[in-house]
Amino acid sequence: MLFLTALGGWDKALQVLLVIIIAEYITGLLRALKHGKVNADVLGWSVVRKVLILFVIGLASMLDGWNEHGTPIFRMAAIYFYCGREGLSLIEHLGANGIPLPRAMKEFLEQLSEQRDEKRSRKRRL
Repeated sequence: MLFLTALGGWDKALQVLLVIIIAEYITGLLRALKHGKVNADVLGWSVVRKVLILFVIGLASMLDGWNEHGTPIFRMAAIYFYCGREGLSLIEHLGANGIPLPRAMKEFLEQLSEQRDEKRSRKRRL
């Protein structure tokens, strides 16, 4: 219970975020298994990243304590951000695992992948 209190309570927003985080991890693991790229180091760091997301939610909840109205502005902003980020990764994993996606979503994910590849190649040149 202390854990949930530190995260600002057990509300629908936190429930959705946790479901997305768990689903993203599982689909990412399935994707790695499917493509033969299972790496314990990568999987371990993925868990660390998920824990850090929860740390940020807890920190945002603490920041909301300064707000006089008691409205969880920072917490909700952090939850929405991470729901979007993890949700996008979840959709990408679903597509890589053979789940049909709408054409517009596929094109969007391809653009993101190309941008990511461009950033990586620029970093390598530096």
